[in-house]
Amino acid sequence: MDKVIPENEINSPDAPVLDGYLLKDSLEHQNITGFITPWLNKKNPFTLFYKGSLFVGFMIIGGLAGYFLTSEVMSISTILFHFFGGVFLSFFLIPLHEWLHGIGYRIAGAKNIEYKAVWKQFVFYALADKFVTDYKSFRLVAMMPFVCITTLFIFLIFILPGQWIILLSSVLVSHAGFCVGDFVLLGYMYEHRDEGILTLDVLEHEKSYFYVKNKN
Repeated sequence: MDKVIPENEINSPDAPVLDGYLLKDSLEHQNITGFITPWLNKKNPFTLFYKGSLFVGFMIIGGLAGYFLTSEVMSISTILFHFFGGVFLSFFLIPLHEWLHGIGYRIAGAKNIEYKAVWKQFVFYALADKFVTDYKSFRLVAMMPFVCITTLFIFLIFILPGQWIILLSSVLVSHAGFCVGDFVLLGYMYEHRDEGILTLDVLEHEKSYFYVKNKN
């Protein structure tokens, strides 16, 4: 099956037909949170890892804050300044985050990459217009920003002076929090991986479609 859907097949508001596959779900790009919120409560390796990483991250920050306070290395005001400063700085990672999604799509073979925002939900996303993505490729696309940015900041934590560790850890955990959609959608794909799940973004429809193999 071709991984790029021809333009003449995207000629109606209806989901494109993929030979040998049945439409399972669709995601409206203007209501991404409405799609991912119910799936956040599903228990699969990706949603559990997401929640676990946030829990561990906050525990580490809390432990560091307690250590710095009791050892009088930092005052409570300095710790709070660094923590909320990290949260603020994490927003500047959004363009890099989405660009890394685009790199993942290009590695998977996509050519037409678009970057969009739903400002009323403060949601940002990359899509590969009319490109069919399987579970393995989607895993690469979804995990690319988390893996690259997490690796970068762990490296910075180890090479920069210790007084920056609260700020850097705060950026790291905040960015992990921003990855909620990546982990939830990847968890969705994981749940249906044995059904040969595919996903397809269609820019004109402002939707992403999910397909599973037709077993008949």
